[in-house]
Amino acid sequence: MNKFLNKSKEELINELQKLEQEVNNLKESEGRYKTFFNSTSDFAFIKDEKFRYILVNKANLDFFGLTENEVYGKTDWELMPDIAVICHKSDQEVIQKNETIIIEETVGGKIFETRKFPILFNNGKIGTGGFVKDITAQKQVEKTLIESEKKFRATFEQAAVGVALLNTRTGQFVSINQKYCDFIGYSMSEMLQKTFMDITHPEDVQTNINKNSELIDGLLSEFSYEKRYVCKDGKIIWGRLTISPLWKQGENPHEYFHIAIVENITESKLTEEALIESEEKYRNLVELAADGIIIIQNGIVVFANDAMIKMGKYPKEEVIGSPFLKFVAEDKKDEIKQMHITRAKGEPVPSRYETVLHNSENEKVDAEISISEITFRSEMAFLAIIHDITENKFHKENLQKSEEKYRMISENASDIIWTMDINTGKFTYFSPSVKQIRGYTPEEAIELSLEKTVTPGSYQKLMKVFNEEMRNNNILSLDSNRTILLEYEHICKDGSINIMETRISAIKDINGKPVAIQGISRDITERRKAEDSLRTSERQLANAMHIAKLGYWEYNVAKDLFTFNDHFYAIFRTTAEQEGGYEMTSACYARRFVHPDDMSVVGIEIQKALESSDPNYNRQIEHRIIFADGEIGYIIVRFFIEKDENGCTVKTYGANQDITERKQVEEAFRESEQKFRSYIEDAPDGIYVLDNTGQYIGANQAGCSIVGYSAEELQKLSIRNLTSDEFLEEGLVHFKKIIETGKADFEILYKHKGGSKRWLSISAVKLSESTILSFAKDITERKQTEKELANYRNHLEELVKERTAELEIVNSTKDKFFSIIAHDLKNPFAGILSSCELLKRSIIKQDMVKIEKHTNTIQTSSKNAYALLDNILNWSRLQMGKCQVNKEKNNIHSLIIDSIASLQVIASMKEIKLILSTNKKVYTLFDKEMFNTIIRNLITNAIKFSNKGQNIYIGVCELNEKQLKISVKDEGVGMSKEILSKLFNVDVSNTNYGTNNEKGTGLGLLLCKEFAEKNNSEIIVESEEGKGSTFSFNVEKVEE
Repeated sequence: MNKFLNKSKEELINELQKLEQEVNNLKESEGRYKTFFNSTSDFAFIKDEKFRYILVNKANLDFFGLTENEVYGKTDWELMPDIAVICHKSDQEVIQKNETIIIEETVGGKIFETRKFPILFNNGKIGTGGFVKDITAQKQVEKTLIESEKKFRATFEQAAVGVALLNTRTGQFVSINQKYCDFIGYSMSEMLQKTFMDITHPEDVQTNINKNSELIDGLLSEFSYEKRYVCKDGKIIWGRLTISPLWKQGENPHEYFHIAIVENITESKLTEEALIESEEKYRNLVELAADGIIIIQNGIVVFANDAMIKMGKYPKEEVIGSPFLKFVAEDKKDEIKQMHITRAKGEPVPSRYETVLHNSENEKVDAEISISEITFRSEMAFLAIIHDITENKFHKENLQKSEEKYRMISENASDIIWTMDINTGKFTYFSPSVKQIRGYTPEEAIELSLEKTVTPGSYQKLMKVFNEEMRNNNILSLDSNRTILLEYEHICKDGSINIMETRISAIKDINGKPVAIQGISRDITERRKAEDSLRTSERQLANAMHIAKLGYWEYNVAKDLFTFNDHFYAIFRTTAEQEGGYEMTSACYARRFVHPDDMSVVGIEIQKALESSDPNYNRQIEHRIIFADGEIGYIIVRFFIEKDENGCTVKTYGANQDITERKQVEEAFRESEQKFRSYIEDAPDGIYVLDNTGQYIGANQAGCSIVGYSAEELQKLSIRNLTSDEFLEEGLVHFKKIIETGKADFEILYKHKGGSKRWLSISAVKLSESTILSFAKDITERKQTEKELANYRNHLEELVKERTAELEIVNSTKDKFFSIIAHDLKNPFAGILSSCELLKRSIIKQDMVKIEKHTNTIQTSSKNAYALLDNILNWSRLQMGKCQVNKEKNNIHSLIIDSIASLQVIASMKEIKLILSTNKKVYTLFDKEMFNTIIRNLITNAIKFSNKGQNIYIGVCELNEKQLKISVKDEGVGMSKEILSKLFNVDVSNTNYGTNNEKGTGLGLLLCKEFAEKNNSEIIVESEEGKGSTFSFNVEKVEE
């Protein structure tokens, strides 16, 4: 009470006002707290020290089903006896530990998470508070995720192939199964420290990186290819890699990850390479042979090498498929026939003999034939090696004619004939055919070096062969018939690449010394492509039969005997070994594999085939079968017949195809289609079918309801008719995306038949090139709610910004005020007290000089304290909004003179002259007290920052008929740009010591600024460091 009695009325009023403001702040804070407390969906409560409820929110009251009066003062024993023990125990734990705890409780089949914390009341006792959250759904999701993770992990670890999770950008292994580790030879911990680049063959790394980039860029949805891996022991192995991304197409995740599945295909690769190598060696052996080689089957030539074609001068297509006797001289045909008859009887015949053949030009060819029996394409055949011995007889006699004939052949040959100087390595001749095959004229070709006519790889290959020949002296061989057969890549004039097969031989001088190289080059590009295509076709045919589950069979009518192959037995899930061979009677086949109920159908079809007179008779039937394991399946049988010269059916043949899976799929599809149709019709969301132009084809009932049109009406409309005009362009962009990528998800505004507009969430997929399926959900209400929430949120954010700015200003002001009271106000009084003590001592000593000095100090400190208190009072009135502006007409000269008079003593102490320049009869309309405060503070500042003996100029000048400019200019220390920029910031301390270490508060300039603004003016500052400052403000000019 005494502290209030000692205060003045004005101080008491100030205290009351502060208390009133604090009460209002508390009420406002309490209102916000209650709003938050009751708006949260979590249960919120507070209990006293005896665990009785003293406050609960609306959500908690709804849970209890009670009112506040029915809950307050009650304990958990009275409200929730079933879980009261758990609640009471947790309350005690909170108070004992004096910290927040989190517990989970199950009530009524639901799981709740309770966060409890201690609360200290004003009486010193401790209660508890808490928030309770229903986490049932969260727990169910966590459980589902755990189960899903277990299933995935089991599949991941037990997979029969290598499986790994990798970072798509870096290639780093994130997770890997044991099969993958076994495949490469590293431990799991070693693999997790590596990237896929570390274990990939260097030649395959960039391919993998490029495909990963295409996956990230959306150019690939997934990919699979064969690549080489480097094992831990350095061994190279082959794997088939399949990559699937873990992000949806179009997404832009923070990190990209993918699943990699690797299958070891090393064995199949090695087998394939060995087969190709073996075939290549055999083919090279035959093609390199100087003698003609043919294969005869049933008297027909089924194969002939290039040497044989050259020997006979027949086109290869004419040779293949013709009887061998066609190429035998007439007088030798009977002899050859008799040898064939003798051989057929099993009697011995010579394996080597001479005969006479004739070529396409009816020229006789003396030949030596070596013949042996072989198996070709699973049938008996004869391999004949034919050595032309004609040339030896005519070589010397017809040398000149032969040379001319050679030139004629060379000029007209389809192959390229060329020669090269063995010493210079330059070409000396090209036949005209070089123009047709390579695009160069003979003259152009001669000018090219060997290195520029072939690819780099082929050049190295040729150089290796030539160097080997020279090193082993083979090219100097006396055998003039020796040739080298080479295959390499030629560069044509247009830049294309041809594969050339070349026979090379040496041209020797009269002494047998090689002087040149002769070559005959044949373009075998198309032949190579055909051979590759044939090998591919053969493999594809075998694969196709396996994939299509086809099995070939033949039936000999006379013997009543079926002949099957492995593909046939594979259909019935058995093997030839299990069935006792590849042959089986019809009765055994029917009993073993035909379903009993379908035997009659099969029998009728067989009888029809046997009795048919049509030589082209063929049929296709479906029937059930019994697999070797006892299961029932379905096959399609396609069969044909062969008749003898009497028109009797002697043979049937055909193929069986297993269609069991197709039948099962058809049945499943019928069931699925029925379910799908039911789903379409009963679906709550709209489902539409459109063509690739956006025209509606059909819709379910919900789809019709959404847009207000019947199904028949919709079929006359397109998306252009239903899309809201402002979204039509965007809708067409989405539709284009569906056509190009196959799917799209988006939200768009549609027009209802009744004229209203509805927001739809669309998810569409392309079923085919001409059909699109679209799912639509009406989200109009959700959109409206989102818009309202967004507007409300923006409004709240603006309010928060305004309140935050106000609080920052208030806090800054409060900090400034307390800083002044705590520090600046103390200093003048400290000076007065210390001077009083010194004055007391000087009076005792009667030292008049010091008495005067201390008296002046007390007077100066008192004036400073008074000025400071006056500034604080004025500033606090401004902050409280109680400073009223009282504008009245005043003589400016009189006002300034009064202010100068009050500051003359302070100025004289620093020998500073205050020079006034003004018209004595100038008047202004301004608050007198505020004007005096501005002038006094500006002059005080000028004195403070001026040096001894300097001048301060106070001036008044007319700007125009209605305004005056008042300025205070000093010659002092001035200010930097940095200080100028912060001069009027309330939250920045601008207190600086004067030239005589005078202390200020920084409050005076703030008062000047605010008082000037209250009178519709502003403080203008001009200053230069080291040259002084000028403060000025404008006032309204009025008549006297």
